[in-house]
Amino acid sequence: MTNRDISWADLQRQQQENLQNFLDVELDLSLTFCELAKNHRNPERRAELHRKIQDAIDTIQHFAGRIQDSSIRKDILDRAKDLECRAADK
Repeated sequence: MTNRDISWADLQRQQQENLQNFLDVELDLSLTFCELAKNHRNPERRAELHRKIQDAIDTIQHFAGRIQDSSIRKDILDRAKDLECRAADK
């Protein structure tokens, strides 16, 4: 099977899967940043980590709207909201 033989539905399904994987990785990485920020002694480094977390939240919220499955989209946005709450607990 060549690239030309891939159906539109298969491409769309793969794109959705890739997007979900990207957002999952972004959420996981941001949770790691939260843990690092919580335990870091250097206030400048903590502030930098919190900026990265906010950037990730903004990215997640932006791209989550492209998830076609509403239950998956809701789960991702709920996780982003939880991340935002965790990040606020400085």
